[in-house]
Amino acid sequence: MTKASPPAYPELGRLLSLGLETDDLDAQAMIAVLRSAAGVRERHGVSNANHMAREALWDCWERPRLPRPLVSSKYPKAWPWSPDARRLYELTQGKRPKNGGWGFILEHVAPRGLLITSLIDASDELSSSEFIKKLRLDMRGAVITKQDDQKLEEAKVGRSYREGDDPVAEPWSRYKHSGLDPATFAPLTM
Repeated sequence: MTKASPPAYPELGRLLSLGLETDDLDAQAMIAVLRSAAGVRERHGVSNANHMAREALWDCWERPRLPRPLVSSKYPKAWPWSPDARRLYELTQGKRPKNGGWGFILEHVAPRGLLITSLIDASDELSSSEFIKKLRLDMRGAVITKQDDQKLEEAKVGRSYREGDDPVAEPWSRYKHSGLDPATFAPLTM
């Protein structure tokens, strides 16, 4: 009897490089922000430090490296979208709803809070090449709906992994645990 092959999951969305020199300069700037956030954390608490680092990471690293074309300047069409996110986009014929917006979430397969905390913790020893390598691995993502996100929260994996999960070997583990089938995710083609 042959063992069944695991289902084929789509490649997770990845940020683009802006070139070696630009990536290195931006990484150095981000490490400086993370080191500052470590000081803010000591004086003002985790929430303020994480907010500062999260905003800088989005504005200076993530947003400029999102692959184009984007929906509403934020959601890469090339990244995997959940079935509900694709359906919502198709139902609105690609036009942002006036009341309440899209309801999309640019979901990071490695929860942002965990990533931000680990970057702040490592900022004193982090080189720009290590920073870039870590973000290439940990800033992969997908586009989901608020309802999909609620499923992650209800399964208690919205901001963390289940104990024993190996996010490097099984990056879709949080989705599978919450009942979202990674095999049904696909890039937006409309």
